Amino acid sequence: EAKLLWNDQYLYVSFVCEDAHIWAEHIERDSPVYKDDCVEVFTSPNPDTLEIYFNVEMNVLGQSLDYIHPEGPGTKAPWDPAVKIATNIEGTLNNDSDIDRYWILEAAIPFAAFSEVAKHTPPEPGDEWRLNLNRLGGKSNFQYSQWSPSTTEEVGFHAPQFFGRV
Repeated sequence: EAKLLWNDQYLYVSFVCEDAHIWAEHIERDSPVYKDDCVEVFTSPNPDTLEIYFNVEMNVLGQSLDYIHPEGPGTKAPWDPAVKIATNIEGTLNNDSDIDRYWILEAAIPFAAFSEVAKHTPPEPGDEWRLNLNRLGGKSNFQYSQWSPSTTEEVGFHAPQFFGRV
């Protein structure tokens, strides 16, 4: 389950992830958090340049991996937004001998981080951003889901043409 809110400073995202076996090992920023139980926010903030998009991937430990893709999929450049992340686990991390319930991640992504690409930050009435919310990972029970599914042959998160409209 995911929810979005925004104000003049931040895009707020909340995820509740049901999971029988919660797993995460990466404790440093920009480490491969996608190998852990994680959630992702992919954003293309300007419909005129859909191929320019950002991704913030966040694991259950509150670590993030973030990039801008200045020329679309297959390209990436460092991008370090001051994302605020909080998590909560209802279960036992990295222990497959029991059954966990869920984990929650809440993030505040500053609109200022999108200012070089977006038409307006914060968005103005009538603005359209393209966005996708993804979930993936898990060591013993790998899973994935997308809010706006791509129709690529293999699961494709880096497919801005399939991002939903917000």
